[in-house]
Amino acid sequence: AAHGRAAQAPADAAAGRWAAGGGPADRRVLDVLCVLALQALCGAVEADTRRLALLAGIGRETARTALLRLSADGWIAPAQAAVGVHGAHWTIDPAALIHSAIEVPRSQADPRAVGAGSADRSALLASLTARTAAAAHDLFTHGPALGHHAGNTYARTTSEPQQLEDLAKATGASPATTARTLARLTSAGVLLRTRAGWRRHASDRRQTSAVRLGVNGRLDERERRYRIERELWAWWQAEAAWMRAPRRPAAHHRPARAQLSLLPDDGTNAYGPHPRRADGRLDWREARRIVHDERAGHARRHRPAKDGQLDAAAQLVRECLGAERIA
Repeated sequence: AAHGRAAQAPADAAAGRWAAGGGPADRRVLDVLCVLALQALCGAVEADTRRLALLAGIGRETARTALLRLSADGWIAPAQAAVGVHGAHWTIDPAALIHSAIEVPRSQADPRAVGAGSADRSALLASLTARTAAAAHDLFTHGPALGHHAGNTYARTTSEPQQLEDLAKATGASPATTARTLARLTSAGVLLRTRAGWRRHASDRRQTSAVRLGVNGRLDERERRYRIERELWAWWQAEAAWMRAPRRPAAHHRPARAQLSLLPDDGTNAYGPHPRRADGRLDWREARRIVHDERAGHARRHRPAKDGQLDAAAQLVRECLGAERIA
């Protein structure tokens, strides 16, 4: 929990940093990194941009630029570059102020620091997870939705009324800006204004408001698109591994789609060899179609062999039995 507290305390103190421009997205990314660090019990975590984007409810390019801004301002730091299918590692302790090394080599370990217990970690993790989940919604994407800052403001509200000054301080925006944001949230039907302040309704009304604004399903569609992109990237990585292999099998000996092997060779992928065009270049469009159809539950359309070419079954018979097709 010490890593999370050390990252959240200065971020809360500099609330104005997260109120304008790319600030709302930056704060979401910082919060998500803290959640991942708390889950991993480590200050440095692997976090690719698509994963961060989906958890924060933003786009992958927005997540990428947020990482760069946070790193440039010293909030986070790169710990390890992306390699192959693995994403980059980021640390929320760029100054390495928090350590766990035992300074005195005695049989009895050093007592843990104050606030390092499991209860404190669980409380912080629950708070950040709830706040991130509240902001990551279709309703708080870009227009005609309400935007990232409105989502962050909503995430700071609870079922108990809060005053304008308290919410302005928590979000870092001016009282006038906060009042306008709260008015939009109230008009959208997700907040209720009372004499004691603003609070959430007894039931979650974000979905209803998203449907009314015509933005319902945005994040689900983004998740489907990113899932396809991940599988295409993994397919390409497998193909590149096969091309670099020093003793790679011949192209016609490679496992086809859905074929399993106890000891798979380098470059084996569940989709089989990467599709190629007639000139031997990779066919990215066909690969995307295959993955998209697989995700949509559609069977891949069989393409009959052209004249003079053998289909997969005939090729197998010829190789195993030495037979030739005569008709």
